[in-house]
Amino acid sequence: MRKQTVHYVKLAGDLYLRQAEEVRETLRSALETNQTVHVHTTAITELDLSIVQLLIAAFRSAGAAGKSFSVSIATGSVFENVLLRGGFIRNDGTSLTPDADLWAHCDAAS
Repeated sequence: MRKQTVHYVKLAGDLYLRQAEEVRETLRSALETNQTVHVHTTAITELDLSIVQLLIAAFRSAGAAGKSFSVSIATGSVFENVLLRGGFIRNDGTSLTPDADLWAHCDAAS
C-alpha cells in the first residue's frame, strides 16, 4: 500500500477579489494533481470573503472527487478573524456552516 502524501499550499499577503483568479488556479492545480491538499493561511495579512468562498468551493469539489482538502487556521490570525466576522465559525472555533471539516484550528503558525 502506497503512503498518501499531503500537498501543502501556502496562501500569503493581501488576498482580495483581485487575487481570486490566481488563488482559484493555485487550488485547482493542487487538487488536479494531488489526493490530499492542505492550505496554510498564517501568512495572510488581509483578505475578503471571496477567498473564503474559493476555499469552500475547493473543499466541496475535492469531496465530490473523493479527495481530501483542509485549511489550517491559527488562533488569533487574520484568517480566523474574517471567519468569525463572516459567521463561518464561533468564538470557540467550532463551525457554523455545513463545511465544518474544512476548518482545522492550530495554536501556532504553520
